[in-house]
Amino acid sequence: MEVLREILNKFNIVHAPFILDQVSVPESDIAFIEGCILDGNKTQVEYMKSIRGGAKKVIAIGTCAAFGGIASLSPAKQADPISRYIEVDGFIPGCPPPPGLLNDSAIRLMEGKRIALSDRNLCSSCELRAETMNAFTRPIENLAPAITTPVGKQGTCFLKDGILCMGPVTREGCEARCIKKSVPCEGCMGPPSQEYTANVVNFFSMLPLSADLKNYQGMLFRFGRPHIKGGAKR
Repeated sequence: MEVLREILNKFNIVHAPFILDQVSVPESDIAFIEGCILDGNKTQVEYMKSIRGGAKKVIAIGTCAAFGGIASLSPAKQADPISRYIEVDGFIPGCPPPPGLLNDSAIRLMEGKRIALSDRNLCSSCELRAETMNAFTRPIENLAPAITTPVGKQGTCFLKDGILCMGPVTREGCEARCIKKSVPCEGCMGPPSQEYTANVVNFFSMLPLSADLKNYQGMLFRFGRPHIKGGAKR
């Protein structure tokens, strides 16, 4: 909340549907757009295009706007990032975006600079990281640790303990907040490079996944999935 207050003090807000009673979209220097587009909703797309037309820069804020987000888990909906419909000038990932990254990005944008995102994975800054992928010999059988088993008890990596963690294919920058709360990384910061689903598929091919997890489709589409031509069914 403190970071949000600082950002609001630094910017002159000219349009914000949730806090301003305003219908038309005025011109702006920077437009932050959050949320994904479901099934190519025409009203949402036209609204975004009107924002894009009057903004010098458009920034996708949050995992949904950047990658499609958690709605990608729906078997009946196609959740698209806003970049599928309009040109974006950058994105701030996270569900929600980490306060430090949000504040730093806002300052950089005000100074006319590009948003600075790391190209390293979360494991590179995780205190529990394993040294190599060869260390993951135990079958990956669980999506989360037992409630009675605190993280860090043995100082070991989730993956070494047979718990799925998306750290190897997820961008660092969240300060490992989930891991510090005994929750393995789910990937909301997106991939350090390349396309989200391709990274996940390649990652899973190197892991000794249990038979149950191999059949658990939700892992592939937790925060994004490829556009499905002709509909959203899979």
